Formats: sequence, C-alpha cells, structure tokens
Amino acid sequence: MVSTELALQGTSTARAATVVHVVSSLQMGGAERVMLDLAGAQVRLGLQARVLNFGADDDFLVQEARSLGVDVFSVGDPSLRSWQRSRKLLSVVGGRRADVIQVHTPHGMRSLAPYLPLLGARIVYTRHGVGKLQAPHWDRMHRWIRPFVDVVTFVTPEGPAAAAGWHRGWKQPSVVIENGVDTDVETTRSPAPDGRLRLGSVGRLVALKGHSFLFESLARLPGELRSRVSVEIFGDGPDRRPLAASAAEALPDVPVRFHGAVMERSRIYGEIDILVVSSRSEGMSMAIMEAMARRIPVIATSVGGNPVLVRHEETGLLVPYGEAEPMAAAITRLTSDQALAGRLAEGGREFISREYSLERMARRYVELYALESSG
Repeated sequence: MVSTELALQGTSTARAATVVHVVSSLQMGGAERVMLDLAGAQVRLGLQARVLNFGADDDFLVQEARSLGVDVFSVGDPSLRSWQRSRKLLSVVGGRRADVIQVHTPHGMRSLAPYLPLLGARIVYTRHGVGKLQAPHWDRMHRWIRPFVDVVTFVTPEGPAAAAGWHRGWKQPSVVIENGVDTDVETTRSPAPDGRLRLGSVGRLVALKGHSFLFESLARLPGELRSRVSVEIFGDGPDRRPLAASAAEALPDVPVRFHGAVMERSRIYGEIDILVVSSRSEGMSMAIMEAMARRIPVIATSVGGNPVLVRHEETGLLVPYGEAEPMAAAITRLTSDQALAGRLAEGGREFISREYSLERMARRYVELYALESSG
C-alpha cells in the first residue's frame, strides 16, 4: 500500500503531503484536464492537493476543480498588483507550505521561475508534450530553473529522448508516468436525431490538431458515405472561425457542428460514435483514452504518443498524418463495418482499463513524491 505521508525534514513527525499543482491557466486543455483528474484522485488518496493558477478565478475549469475538493489559488487576475500577486503566491507555495510542487506547463514554470529560490518544496516538472520550445527565452528559462528542479516527468516513452536535444546541459533525472483516465465510466449514446454516424473531434481549435486535414480527408469519401456522417467538434480556440469557413467550403453536404468548449464529458462522448484524432503532433491524447474507456472506436494519426495507445487493428486504426486517402479509407472501414468497430471498441476499453487507469497514475505519482522526499 502506498503511503500518502511524507517525512518533514528536520523533525521526527509526519503529516499528509501537500501537493501544489501549477498551471498557466485553468482554461480547457489536455494538460489542465489531466492535472485536475490527478489532483482529485490525490485528494481521494488522502493528500492535500491544491492548484496554483496563473490565470484568473473565472477560468473555465476553476469551479470543476473546487467541486473535486481541490483548492484553487488564482494569481493572474488583472486587478491584482504585482506585490499582491507575489504575496498570494508565496502564501501558497513559499517556504515549506508545500511538500511537492508539480508544474504542468512550460508557461506555468516560466511564471514560477523567479520564485524558485524561495521555495522549500521538491519541484517536479511535468512535460505533457514532446515538442521542442523554439524561442531563445525557453533556453534561458531552462538554464535558470536547472538547479531547482528535482525530477522531470514525461507522459510518453519518447519524452526523455526528445528532451535530450531540447536545452543545452539539461541532465535532470527523468521518469515516464503515463496519463490515466477514469475507467469506471459508462456513457449512453443514443442515435443521432438525423440518423447520421457522428465522427467526433475533441481538443483545441489550433493548427496542430489537424482539423483541415480531417476535412480534406472527408471530402475524399464517396457522396453516398458523406450523406451518412456528420462531424461533431468539441473544443474552442483561435482557429474556430477559419475552420468553420473551411468546413463549409470543403464539406457542403456534411453537417459540421462546432459545439465549443464543453465541460461535461458525458455529453461530449454521448454525441460521438467514432473518435477521429487528426493531429500532426500529440503527447498522450486524453481524448483517445477517454473515448476508449467509453468503448468508442478510434482513428488516429501515427504521431507522438498516439501509437502507444492506438495499436493498429487491435485498439483502433492508425493512419499517417497528412495523407488524406488512408484517413478516408479508415473512416470508410469503421463506418461500414460494425463488427470491426465493435471489436476495436472492446479492445480499446480492455487496454485502457489495464494500462492507463487514473488510480494507477495517481499512485505512481505518490510513489515518486515519496521517493524524492526520502533522499
């Protein structure tokens, strides 16, 4: 059994660990959703989990965090003066008010960096993606934080190798802890009112998610098949308006519905029959894991962490990014072969339940925290 107590340095007593999760905002995003699920699971394990949010208190996910029993301290409110922001921040993480500080986004780390010399906690830096941060200021930041970070965690096995080429002299210990999802879920899906099969996309509306590639692929489908499908897009972002125009031009005979940022996962996955992940870059896709946990078949591009989750012909179908014909062929197969769709849905559910449960992820982080505190 994993202990949720960390020994306090300089004393013979112990108390429940206080873990502060740091994010640049609590707007909708994959890393933010993972962090909230992890914090909620840690509360259930007996830890004190808090969130230091460099966004504002009206961010999209703030109330959800508090509903999980996780305290949120937002320091990005524009009404706060700089000294007020600093005092509020240090009241949460300064000195030894936290045992572990886990930073989940590079922008969050950049905001926290000036305060690192004042913190007495162990610092865990979690990278949810494997892409290199290109701008020179990221190299400067990583050189500055190097003495203060105890361990870097990655969510895919490719992460440590990718990090070796990111920043000069970066040699901090690294651990791979894959993301997990709640597998004790069932989502009821009723047929669409218009009778179409719903192809779903979940995520930010930004270029790297490849929505234009998806539209191009769907335009390759035979007219009869296009008449039987719709596209349900959940998420928001800066590309929403141009994507809506692109969809109207490329798919005039296919309903493409932009639902915006939706918090209720039961609603999202209740309106998707097949999840299509068309990204050109991914870490460990929460949408893929959440869909698999709900027995929704998946088609995904073979990038980043997708092939770890989507085992071709076993837990889903993989296609190359940017090649419209293979994507169109995969969509044709799953929309035309119910037996295949059912087999992949069951395979995905069994795989996620075994390898990527939320409880497993939470316990691995607790073990990491205990390991780091025992040296």
